[in-house]
Amino acid sequence: MDAMSSLKKGTRYVSTIYKYHLLTNQKEISFATCHDLRQFYDEFAHDEVIVENAANRLDGKIFRAGSVDIEAPTGKSIHRGVYPESKIITYIEMLLGIFNDKDLPVLINTTLCHYLFAYIHPFYDGNGRTARFLTSYQLTQVLHYTVALRISITIKKNRKDYYDLFSLTDDENNCGDLTPFVTGFLQIIHQAVNDTIALLQRKLAQYKKNLAILEQISEDALSQDIYKLLFQASLLYGQGITMQELSKLLGKSTNTIKSRLQAMPNEHIIIIQRNRKKFYKLNLLLLKKYT
Repeated sequence: MDAMSSLKKGTRYVSTIYKYHLLTNQKEISFATCHDLRQFYDEFAHDEVIVENAANRLDGKIFRAGSVDIEAPTGKSIHRGVYPESKIITYIEMLLGIFNDKDLPVLINTTLCHYLFAYIHPFYDGNGRTARFLTSYQLTQVLHYTVALRISITIKKNRKDYYDLFSLTDDENNCGDLTPFVTGFLQIIHQAVNDTIALLQRKLAQYKKNLAILEQISEDALSQDIYKLLFQASLLYGQGITMQELSKLLGKSTNTIKSRLQAMPNEHIIIIQRNRKKFYKLNLLLLKKYT
């Protein structure tokens, strides 16, 4: 969310970040067909992938027409994506069948789809970030979106173990058994849950620690409640909170909220304007004056 507050047109990964923003609003995205997946990829990563390397422009009917190798940091090829495109399409259709199977436990479904997407590797580049988004999207079905947003960070923190899971699963001696990947990736999801809880506990402690200050600088109960929400917006939402959201949460008219915000000292509030919307949050430097 911090990245959202500083986005400008042309910013690297801007499309990727906006798609993740959809998760926080629980927007439904269709992944029923290969064309759905391609359309999502075009909006999510394709333009940025091409900017990084024009040779990675997709050239097949839906996916890539050529072959692609996944390389280790040493440059050694460790996996070749599914090829030719007709086979990619067949495999992706199978993957989407699993993805949309409501009878499979969501967490098991998620781990299977994550592995299969990486194995198929339907694009020249951007497969990793797309696979992580699909995983986050599925996790929002059973876990809070804060955990879903955390999974990419957790994968990065455990990068070696993560890649070892693929190596172990792909080993010919494993005979195609996906159990090692499923159990290993579930452990990564579990860590993401624990990391999210720890982060929120730290934020909660910070919030409680400064409540007395907010009460001290507030003139009345309504102003105090506004300050508290602005503080929460600073702690949890990088872009801040809109006047309409404040109005809804506090059960007051937007005119009432507007007048209270205008009465607050300018140095107390940070205002961010984006797409004709204003977002408000507490200036955390204010709290340092009282500590």
